[in-house]
Amino acid sequence: MGRTRQGGPGGIGLAGEAQRNSKASCPVCGGHDALVCLEVPGAPVVVGGLWKSREDALACPQGRIELAVCRSCAAVWNRAFDPALLDYGAGYDNALHHSPVFRKYERELAERLVERYALEGKDVVEIGAGNGHFLALLCERAGARGVGFDPAFEPEHGDPGLGAGVRMLRGLYGPEHASLPVDALVCRQVLEHVDEPHAFLASLRALLAGHGGGIGYFEVPNALLSLRDLSIWNVIYEHPVYYTTTSLAHLFRRSGFEVLDAREAYEGQFVSVDVRPAARADASPPPASEVGAVLAFAEGFRRHCEELTAGWRARLAELAAAGERAVIWGAGAKGVSFLNLLGIQGAVELAVDVNPRKQGTFLAGSGQRIVAPEALQSYRPKLVIVMNPIYEDEIRAQLRTLGVQARVESL
Repeated sequence: MGRTRQGGPGGIGLAGEAQRNSKASCPVCGGHDALVCLEVPGAPVVVGGLWKSREDALACPQGRIELAVCRSCAAVWNRAFDPALLDYGAGYDNALHHSPVFRKYERELAERLVERYALEGKDVVEIGAGNGHFLALLCERAGARGVGFDPAFEPEHGDPGLGAGVRMLRGLYGPEHASLPVDALVCRQVLEHVDEPHAFLASLRALLAGHGGGIGYFEVPNALLSLRDLSIWNVIYEHPVYYTTTSLAHLFRRSGFEVLDAREAYEGQFVSVDVRPAARADASPPPASEVGAVLAFAEGFRRHCEELTAGWRARLAELAAAGERAVIWGAGAKGVSFLNLLGIQGAVELAVDVNPRKQGTFLAGSGQRIVAPEALQSYRPKLVIVMNPIYEDEIRAQLRTLGVQARVESL
């Protein structure tokens, strides 16, 4: 991690930025009073790795999770996080744009940013740009110029839309790139991997301010999807910090940004902020009512976790005993977490994913083979468990096209 990319995959962290583990204190406000709502003794430290054999997948490195909620600002973080365990290596892939539902979300997001911030003909920088898909989409919509940064970028897997004023750089975005013009800075699904967010944001604020104070768009998973909606499968080791709209906006104000917009997005699965550099930092605490609401959700989450996992273990054991097959659909973070938290191997043999790079590899920690949807025509499962309910209609349509008759349930 700190050896090649600080804080997580996709250019998370600036070149030269030191990473350190601040487990005991809240990474957003520095508070020490927290409610522990989940403990996991062992979880795969990297969920997006492409494991080429079942043996390697089963032997993948694991780390401990001790999920805590700050009683002062409602930030959520893993107090047992150790950045030294993370080594993303080659072949990391967490792309979601193979889904038509997600592509629609990205198109609408690009249109909103272009229209609200008049990005036509401007210069855009994206940190953690993956294969450049969203950057190419945004720049095409705006007629803008774009530069994307990602240490894991592989030119052979670059988005077809790259080129014509959009380029990708394999590496970290840092002070040495201060001469690059930037009117808009995009950073999606990155900040949750950074265990020292203030240092990271301070550097980005300086870069934006150095170019006249452009806007920034930051997007992260929504912590309330776990705490409020009891989706424990969203908790993964790669994420040292989880945010609600309350704690995310508080982080940016404390880091010297003006928050122009803070919202839930993607049917509540993400939270995002639009920001620009402010004259000074604002350390005012967030509203007590908002913090209290998050803490109440955390109390319920703590009570229901064991009941939820026990129920799924029993159901899958019954199916296996009856000789009926179950598969999961979605070999991303939720799929890895679901099967590892349940300790499931034999009861579920396959994981389905539409990402062709994942097909033929194996799921971290639990070892299920990842297959294309077409494999279900011969496998004929009795139950398809959809890891993310937002894709259920899309998946049902694919199953009908394939002629696969199975019960479909979403987590």
